[in-house]
Amino acid sequence: MRPHFFTRLAVLSLFIASLSCYTRFGRTEEPGESVIYPKGIDPSLITPGQPAWIFIASIPPVAEVYMDSTFVGKTNIQKIKVTSGRHSIKIVKGDKSFKVNMVFKEGDNASELFELR
Repeated sequence: MRPHFFTRLAVLSLFIASLSCYTRFGRTEEPGESVIYPKGIDPSLITPGQPAWIFIASIPPVAEVYMDSTFVGKTNIQKIKVTSGRHSIKIVKGDKSFKVNMVFKEGDNASELFELR
């Protein structure tokens, strides 16, 4: 077996285990961009700037996470502290990256898994 298989298996296991602690996000397409909203939450009721947390997993693991161009943590290690509201999230590892707009609610948010390309 290839070593990447075990890395992906470990990341997937962590991601699935963390799902029981969080609510799921819904993905919504807006013209020209993809935005991830908290499922079951009306985005207009979210108060921006409040403390929020999210666990982000990535393939490859331990990538850097930037919120609005500011480093906020690394994937696959622990929950990352963010603020509620809409933010641009960029995940980078070497020459691979992924960028998405996300809306966070106050408190714990759903885990997300991203494959960097």
